[in-house]
Amino acid sequence: MRRWAWLAAVCLSGAALGETVNLYPSRDTTIYSEDSGASNGLGQWMFAGRTGTGSTRRALVNFRVAGIIPDGAVIENVSVRLHMSRTTSGAQDVGLHRLLASWGENISDAGGNEGAGAPASPNDATWRYRFYDAIAWNTPGGDFVGAASATKSVASVEYYVFSSTQMTADVQHWLDNPDEEFGWLIKGNESSSRTAKRFDSGDNSTNDFRPILKVTYSVPEPAAALLLLVGAFALRRR
Repeated sequence: MRRWAWLAAVCLSGAALGETVNLYPSRDTTIYSEDSGASNGLGQWMFAGRTGTGSTRRALVNFRVAGIIPDGAVIENVSVRLHMSRTTSGAQDVGLHRLLASWGENISDAGGNEGAGAPASPNDATWRYRFYDAIAWNTPGGDFVGAASATKSVASVEYYVFSSTQMTADVQHWLDNPDEEFGWLIKGNESSSRTAKRFDSGDNSTNDFRPILKVTYSVPEPAAALLLLVGAFALRRR
């Protein structure tokens, strides 16, 4: 047993040192409960929560890690930084929920403060459609995991960083299963009116305000991976 414990130690020491990448969204948008034909794919802002009239806003964001982070990498740590730039309410919980279905972003671009969205272009995501107006969500408002991967109390205008072991697991899952990389849904407090928060999107004119996914990962060296296989085989034969 000591022999294989030593091999395991060698394997761990053979892993490449951690690398860190910062990714901007590959797509993002807002969906609007009162208008199944509204979206905001190219808007500067995203919204989450409920308005003063009781309508609900949810934001969708995907960073697309596949093709950027090497196949076979081990995800060590993950965080998402969002800049909240406008609010009329106090502290509200905002959660990131892993999405369970693909969705689209096209050229919809709301004017003014963007709070009501714009008419959806073909294949934009809306409250009813994953791809307007051809493929619907199974559940209006988006198909997502009910439990948040991370939750943050969002109060005044500033940056907010979301991070958790579940977010790390989400990114690892996407890297290992790129066909299931659909991103997160940003969900605010939907139990009360006037809770909506405005976040800056990946199309915001100020680069530093755009969402950033920070991923730290390591890549096992080939020799280390081979030793792991040899060790596992030997343990199975004992």
